[in-house]
Amino acid sequence: LLLSRTTGPAPLAVTLGATVSDPQGRAVQNYQWDPDGDGVFDATTTVNSLAHTYVSAGIFYPRVRITMVDGRQADDVKQVTVTSTVTLALNTD
Repeated sequence: LLLSRTTGPAPLAVTLGATVSDPQGRAVQNYQWDPDGDGVFDATTTVNSLAHTYVSAGIFYPRVRITMVDGRQADDVKQVTVTSTVTLALNTD
């Protein structure tokens, strides 16, 4: 799993990408994406990238599952840390 960014303030725009090579040259059937890491694949594509924006602060574990045309699958996961954009000011009066 390749990430265009792994940390930053919300809203954080990240492009998730995946690469795969098969020694026999078999093709990829699809990519399943779970950008927020909740265990549910939110999108299935035939292209190897997905844009996602993290709108709230937190630590997320995006995951991709690649399915080959012969049914074999591989998963990968990374960490994304989204920080708060809240600023605090202290008045000393």
